[in-house]
Amino acid sequence: SSSTGLALLGFAKSLDERFFPDGPPVTTILVRSFWLRDASDMDGLELRILQHDQEDLEAKRDKLRSELEAVEGQVAQGAARVQGLSSSLIDDDEELFVQQYRQQV
Repeated sequence: SSSTGLALLGFAKSLDERFFPDGPPVTTILVRSFWLRDASDMDGLELRILQHDQEDLEAKRDKLRSELEAVEGQVAQGAARVQGLSSSLIDDDEELFVQQYRQQV
Protein backbone atom coordinates (compact mmCIF):
# COMPACT_ATOMS: atom_id res chain seq x y z
CA SER A 1 0.00 0.00 0.00
CA SER A 2 1.04 3.62 -0.44
CA SER A 3 1.12 4.34 3.30
CA THR A 4 3.50 1.43 3.82
CA GLY A 5 5.71 2.69 1.02
CA LEU A 6 5.65 6.18 2.47
CA ALA A 7 6.57 4.92 5.92
CA LEU A 8 9.31 2.71 4.50
CA LEU A 9 10.74 5.56 2.44
CA GLY A 10 10.64 7.88 5.47
CA PHE A 11 12.48 5.28 7.52
CA ALA A 12 15.05 4.86 4.75
CA LYS A 13 15.56 8.62 4.64
CA SER A 14 16.16 8.76 8.40
CA LEU A 15 18.68 5.91 8.14
CA ASP A 16 20.51 7.72 5.35
CA GLU A 17 20.63 10.93 7.40
CA ARG A 18 21.97 9.04 10.38
CA PHE A 19 24.48 6.67 8.79
CA PHE A 20 25.37 8.46 5.54
CA PRO A 21 25.04 12.17 6.35
CA ASP A 22 27.57 13.27 3.72
CA GLY A 23 27.16 10.41 1.28
CA PRO A 24 24.58 9.22 -1.20
CA PRO A 25 21.14 8.14 0.10
CA VAL A 26 21.97 4.42 -0.13
CA THR A 27 19.01 3.12 1.84
CA THR A 28 16.54 5.35 0.03
CA ILE A 29 17.85 4.19 -3.33
CA LEU A 30 17.52 0.54 -2.30
CA VAL A 31 13.96 1.02 -1.05
CA ARG A 32 12.98 2.84 -4.22
CA SER A 33 14.52 0.19 -6.44
CA PHE A 34 12.89 -2.79 -4.68
CA TRP A 35 9.64 -1.37 -3.35
CA LEU A 36 8.65 1.12 -6.01
CA ARG A 37 8.51 -0.55 -9.39
CA ASP A 38 7.30 2.12 -11.79
CA ALA A 39 7.35 5.88 -12.26
CA SER A 40 3.73 6.39 -11.20
CA ASP A 41 4.43 4.76 -7.82
CA MET A 42 7.48 6.94 -7.50
CA ASP A 43 5.71 10.18 -8.47
CA GLY A 44 2.75 9.56 -6.19
CA LEU A 45 4.96 8.70 -3.27
CA GLU A 46 7.22 11.66 -3.93
CA LEU A 47 4.16 13.94 -3.96
CA ARG A 48 2.95 12.58 -0.62
CA ILE A 49 6.41 12.98 0.88
CA LEU A 50 6.62 16.59 -0.31
CA GLN A 51 3.13 17.32 1.05
CA HIS A 52 4.09 15.80 4.40
CA ASP A 53 7.32 17.80 4.49
CA GLN A 54 5.39 20.97 3.68
CA GLU A 55 2.91 20.28 6.49
CA ASP A 56 5.80 19.76 8.90
CA LEU A 57 7.41 23.02 7.82
CA GLU A 58 4.14 24.92 8.17
CA ALA A 59 3.66 23.52 11.68
CA LYS A 60 7.20 24.57 12.61
CA ARG A 61 6.55 28.02 11.14
CA ASP A 62 3.37 28.40 13.17
CA LYS A 63 5.15 27.30 16.34
CA LEU A 64 7.98 29.77 15.72
CA ARG A 65 5.48 32.57 15.08
CA SER A 66 3.85 31.81 18.39
CA GLU A 67 7.21 31.80 20.17
CA LEU A 68 8.14 35.07 18.46
CA GLU A 69 4.91 36.70 19.62
CA ALA A 70 5.61 35.57 23.18
CA VAL A 71 9.16 36.96 23.07
CA GLU A 72 7.96 40.23 21.55
CA GLY A 73 5.50 40.51 24.44
CA GLN A 74 8.32 39.99 26.92
CA VAL A 75 10.41 42.62 25.15
CA ALA A 76 7.52 45.09 25.31
CA GLN A 77 7.05 44.40 29.03
CA GLY A 78 10.77 44.88 29.62
CA ALA A 79 10.76 48.15 27.70
CA ALA A 80 7.80 49.39 29.74
CA ARG A 81 9.59 48.52 32.98
CA VAL A 82 12.75 50.31 31.81
CA GLN A 83 10.72 53.38 30.88
CA GLY A 84 8.93 53.33 34.23
CA LEU A 85 12.13 52.99 36.22
CA SER A 86 13.87 55.66 34.13
CA SER A 87 11.02 58.09 34.76
CA SER A 88 11.05 57.26 38.44
CA LEU A 89 14.81 57.84 38.71
CA ILE A 90 14.56 61.15 36.86
CA ASP A 91 11.76 62.27 39.20
CA ASP A 92 13.80 61.16 42.24
CA ASP A 93 16.89 63.03 40.97
CA GLU A 94 14.89 66.19 40.39
CA GLU A 95 13.33 65.98 43.86
CA LEU A 96 16.73 65.43 45.46
CA PHE A 97 18.15 68.41 43.58
CA VAL A 98 15.29 70.63 44.75
CA GLN A 99 15.73 69.47 48.37
CA GLN A 100 19.47 70.09 48.28
CA TYR A 101 18.92 73.52 46.75
CA ARG A 102 16.39 74.46 49.43
CA GLN A 103 18.78 73.33 52.19
CA GLN A 104 21.55 75.55 50.82
CA VAL A 105 19.33 78.59 50.33
